[in-house]
Amino acid sequence: MIKTSRSDIVMFLIGFCSLFGGFAIAISMIMADPKCRTSFCLDKPIGSPRYYLVLVSVYVFYGYILALGAATFVIRRTHKLDTFFRRRLSLPRFGSTSRRIHFSLSIGELVFVLSAAALLLWKFAYFAQWYFRNGVTTRPGQKWAASFFNLLTHALGHPLDVFIGFVLLPVSRHSPIASFLHIPFDGALRVHRIMGYAMFVWAAIHVSSFLAKTGLNGAQTYAKVIFGIGDPFKDLHDHMQLFGFLAMLSFILGFIPALPWLRRRHFNLFYIAHAFMLVMIAFAVVHSTTNFYYAVPGVILWTADLLLRARARMANPAGETHLDRVAREECGYIRMDIQTKTPFAFTPGQYVFINIPTLSPLEYHPFSISGSTTRSDTDSVLSLLIAASWKSTEWTNKLAARFVTHTDAEAAGALHNRVDAPAVVIEGPFGHCGFDVLTGNLDVVACFVSGSGVAPAFGLAHYVAAHILADGKKAPRKVLIFWATRAPYPHRTSFIADLYALFPPGVLEFHIFDTSHKEMQVTTTHMTTDNNNKPSTTALQAAASTLSLASTKSTPSHSIRTITAPALHPGVRHTPHRMAVPTVFDQLIRPHLGPHNRIGVFICANETLRMAIRDAVYETETLGTTVLVHEETYEF
Repeated sequence: MIKTSRSDIVMFLIGFCSLFGGFAIAISMIMADPKCRTSFCLDKPIGSPRYYLVLVSVYVFYGYILALGAATFVIRRTHKLDTFFRRRLSLPRFGSTSRRIHFSLSIGELVFVLSAAALLLWKFAYFAQWYFRNGVTTRPGQKWAASFFNLLTHALGHPLDVFIGFVLLPVSRHSPIASFLHIPFDGALRVHRIMGYAMFVWAAIHVSSFLAKTGLNGAQTYAKVIFGIGDPFKDLHDHMQLFGFLAMLSFILGFIPALPWLRRRHFNLFYIAHAFMLVMIAFAVVHSTTNFYYAVPGVILWTADLLLRARARMANPAGETHLDRVAREECGYIRMDIQTKTPFAFTPGQYVFINIPTLSPLEYHPFSISGSTTRSDTDSVLSLLIAASWKSTEWTNKLAARFVTHTDAEAAGALHNRVDAPAVVIEGPFGHCGFDVLTGNLDVVACFVSGSGVAPAFGLAHYVAAHILADGKKAPRKVLIFWATRAPYPHRTSFIADLYALFPPGVLEFHIFDTSHKEMQVTTTHMTTDNNNKPSTTALQAAASTLSLASTKSTPSHSIRTITAPALHPGVRHTPHRMAVPTVFDQLIRPHLGPHNRIGVFICANETLRMAIRDAVYETETLGTTVLVHEETYEF
């Protein structure tokens, strides 16, 4: 059962204001404002037949959101229901008894998508039946087909305002959807993408119907209908089609960079271009006033999110947070340690957005949290593990090129002066894990990760060690991490040594499935500051169990050292072949489980590995073990 914290209460109040505040604003504008302030007002004049259609649909939408929020709140605080609705959908695979067809949606996400689709189709049918009975009047001499598409265009336009409401609700980073209702970020993002894709298809059909109507009518050209060429500008009412065209154009500009294959390769382009969605909503509101009635809750949540992020920035002014160390591990990944003036608290599966103004003043990049160490009340270190891009234009490549160097002179220990340690802006942490290792009464936690997906597994293990074992609270008997990677010498990653220094013997097991045998040197950059906030030279010293830093005060300098990573820890098991998931469950996990035990499975891996893990989870559940699963894809 999930406990309610102070932040949950704050998020509840924000959610309450967004829902009931949005409802109050929408109803007051419908019922109290007699003037149409946009290019098309379906709810004016007050008391007209279409006025009641709008009023009823607004009541239905806000009632649906209220019922959905209340149901989710109850489900999240009822263990059996919560476990059921978090479970991923799967069906038996034809001709196979062991393999199943797994879907990316959970049962809860599917219920929402289907119920939201029902609401959208209801609104379309609700308005379509009115239009086709006594709606838009056919002009004299207008063809039947043109009249049909004219009515269809109007009917198709109405569900788009509900789409806007559904698309906006799950996108805020500080949101009651994640913080109060405990919906994982990946789940909210999946719903956001599904609704966004569906909205784009629906909008394309709406535009196609409009183009068909205009073409079949033949009385006016497209240029005249859309842009009003040749007509004097009187007011907004004469340019409804123009604002609709601008809204669709903005939608296309924001939608294309958000497609998965383009978003993954050019995240910066997606991050900036997605702002066109706000432009789209603005034009959509001018196009038709009802779009605003459904967008208000999402706008309130988004505004509250911006205020909370601004508050966090003010609490952490420039210069208070800076790079402490940037090191290339032997496995090729980049370890970035960020020094903060206050302890940095996080929970498993959370992530942060990082901005380094010296690299780029505008670019923010999301990274999983791999650990946080508190040195004192005024000194804490946040650790991240980053896979640098091979593209020279990407932010992570610039990070490695700027702060990690590889020349022979630098590897020999040459010093390079620096004026200061680069400042870092941190937004977060954000996100929520699908199971709670603190209050979930878990006997075993198993992490299945691949590549750089090991970063959140490091964070989860660090959280277990620091927040459970150190406090003497009930802890899982075993923390198992299974890492599939092609990186060379992954067992020498510094995070592994750090974790074994924290855990008591016998609790943590690290299993690496490795196909690489290449040697790499470790080059590191380490920056700290003295009492006057001036950089000081430090040297990275190798130790048998951990990589520790020895700090000395001197003139500002930049220290580069080649170090030898620690040897393979006795608790790390290195296997030079691919991971066989059924064997892993049979030989490495189930021996730790009894018939009524509970296990939390954390997954951040490629799709092939995820499918095999889901099959093994299903088989484990059939044996009577309760399995709680959380999957991370980090598909921002």
